[in-house]
Amino acid sequence: MGGLLELKKVLFALNELFGHLCSYFRIKTWPMQKTFSFKLLPSEASNDTILKKYIAQAAAVKPTSVSGYNFQKRSIDARQKQPWINLSLLAFINEPWQKRVLSPVQYNDVHHAASKVIIIGAGPAGLFAALRLIEAGIKPIVLERGKDVRARRRDLAYLIKRASLIRKAIIVLAREGRAHTATVNYIPAVLKEAT
Repeated sequence: MGGLLELKKVLFALNELFGHLCSYFRIKTWPMQKTFSFKLLPSEASNDTILKKYIAQAAAVKPTSVSGYNFQKRSIDARQKQPWINLSLLAFINEPWQKRVLSPVQYNDVHHAASKVIIIGAGPAGLFAALRLIEAGIKPIVLERGKDVRARRRDLAYLIKRASLIRKAIIVLAREGRAHTATVNYIPAVLKEAT
């Protein structure tokens, strides 16, 4: 893993050196549009000047050569303590920036569509499938067997309370050196009291 990091540093330094040599010898860099991917801190990802600096470093050009950029993808990686922003940008280097035009999505009324598809489950995949079917002009019928929202909130509150009791029991018994007792004897008794 360390060798890969060192290789990246060397390649980055060579890229930067090439950019400096081009500017020193006044070699013209051609206009281009190029896609770059970055993993940045939230404070860096929200700063236009810093983004242009990163693009310029990656393209081995001066920051003034970057006329603009359009976001292609943005996501947040919050799996660790420090969140990161993953960006994919289309950068305009030595050419005028062109604003990205997003065409509005038009959803047709599929209430009386001839074709119908049944989707089992209203999770992320089921809802996305329903959206794609609507875009294709097909009527989706989404079936979900789960409880209504109010009942789910009650169940969730119960589970949180129950998990809290189990956690407390394990901590107390682990301090006493009886962790095995927690799993075999004590936790079933705590759960019986909670119900």
